[in-house]
Amino acid sequence: MTNLQTVLDKMYEIEKSTTSIAHEFKNAVAEKQSELKYDTMLSPAGRDAKLKEFKSKKGAEFVKKAATMRAEYDKAAVQAQVAAEQLLNDPANKPSDLVVQSFTRQLAEFQTGLMLSTNPDSALQLAKDFAGKTNDPYLVGKLKEVLPQIVSEVTGLAGTKAPEYKVQLQRLVAGLNEVAASPEIKQAQSVIEGGSKQGQDIWRSGGVQLDAIGQAVGKEYSRYANNPSAFEAEQDAE
Repeated sequence: MTNLQTVLDKMYEIEKSTTSIAHEFKNAVAEKQSELKYDTMLSPAGRDAKLKEFKSKKGAEFVKKAATMRAEYDKAAVQAQVAAEQLLNDPANKPSDLVVQSFTRQLAEFQTGLMLSTNPDSALQLAKDFAGKTNDPYLVGKLKEVLPQIVSEVTGLAGTKAPEYKVQLQRLVAGLNEVAASPEIKQAQSVIEGGSKQGQDIWRSGGVQLDAIGQAVGKEYSRYANNPSAFEAEQDAE
């Protein structure tokens, strides 16, 4: 089983590497420019041509580097989703079938009692009591699935006083979140709820790193930082 934290760290390191990579290309172009400045064998036009040629070379290198980053990042993003799903569905994190069946029955009885409540106070107390005796992370997750119904029933009975009850319901939800899972499970839930990061920008638009690349090798290369395959497609089309 792929370790979730390992692949998340991998994604973070790739994002973090944009700073050092930007410095690398910026310094390389600056050094070449300095070198050409003192090349007395070249005319000003010759120096400009040589610098342009060097920038094009480094620009192509950057797109190649960006392609490697893109592939590694997307691979890690897919692995993160798989690892999170495996962690959440790991039998070690799930009670026995007998316990789940018993809870499912109790949950159904609770929902029925909630729907039959005639005032918001009794409905809220019913919810608090049921939540209070549910302390298994997996079962808490199942209870959280019916939270919309709980909120709807209580606030519906409360009428114009609904805002007051929402505050208490928020506390109930916060309490459930506290016992819902271990840090690892919470992290897995966060990954799933956040959606896949595959294809997400590695180089932030408007960020200093991407700006530095654009200044160094030209925007005709830096604009492909997050989608290097588009550069390859355009090159093939020419």
